[in-house]
Amino acid sequence: NQEGEDDTSVTLDARIDTLDYQGPVARYFLSIGEHSIQAINTIDVRPISEGTEVKARIRARDCVVLAGQDRA
Repeated sequence: NQEGEDDTSVTLDARIDTLDYQGPVARYFLSIGEHSIQAINTIDVRPISEGTEVKARIRARDCVVLAGQDRA
């Protein structure tokens, strides 16, 4: 860690709903309880199949906030 860098993370149970190939990366659409998130991973090995139960580790430094769909 560099001084002042936050490495806070949380690990949650998730399910892969959809997998979208985007060149050298895979975009996963995950369900975590009632919530949905997207995760992008490089394709180093075979991507994880849709419907698979996984663990999602979310680090504060990796999060991005996007405007909701109902915003003008």
